[in-house]
Amino acid sequence: EPVYSIDFNPKQNMIAVTNGEHINLRNLQGQLIRKPIAQHSGPVLGVSISPDGQSIATASADNLAKLWNLTGQQQAELKGHSKPVHSVRFSPDGQTV
Repeated sequence: EPVYSIDFNPKQNMIAVTNGEHINLRNLQGQLIRKPIAQHSGPVLGVSISPDGQSIATASADNLAKLWNLTGQQQAELKGHSKPVHSVRFSPDGQTV
């Protein structure tokens, strides 16, 4: 299974990994700790965990970036890109994507 992007949050001891289809949240031993996240109409190319560990941002070939809570509910959709979004990151304070 391919890995497109990975992010680590040391405060939550959580790793987010995208294989292009969805986001898996894992603990440091590699065990799945949450159900897979992300509903995009194209491959998920990037992932970022917020500094507080409460939100996930995804970047996709469907020209969108999205924000999710840890239960997999979409919180926001960042539109306006005319081409695929390849990566996404939170600012250090978690206030900006």
